Amino acid sequence: LQKFGIDVVAVPCSTLVPIAESGVYNNSAMQVISNKLQPIAGLDFDTVILGCTHFGLIEKQICNILGQRNYVQCGKPTAKVLFDLLSKNNVLCNVTKCNLNVFTTGKNQSAINICNQLSVSFDSISTVQI
Repeated sequence: LQKFGIDVVAVPCSTLVPIAESGVYNNSAMQVISNKLQPIAGLDFDTVILGCTHFGLIEKQICNILGQRNYVQCGKPTAKVLFDLLSKNNVLCNVTKCNLNVFTTGKNQSAINICNQLSVSFDSISTVQI
């Protein structure tokens, strides 16, 4: 983006990943989100790039801190590309007949929480090392 003359302010937010994964947005979670984003809330910018696939899950909470701006997710486009790839290769299963095995590099319970939050049924969840 900077190559095209667009000013970019990067805000590392890895501390927000466990909050997004937990699906629990209590006062403590909101305080962490606020502490991370409050320093930029008053800046003049129009677009927020949610640079982690998890952050779409907490977009509403981020919006509560940063206000109405353009929000760009990466999770939905990633899911769309995966859907298109599975469809193109004729391996997209019917959701009612599908066996879904979930693999995570994180904690199984976090993956279970996200699946439950998204109402996704699964057959197994396994942790993998990368």
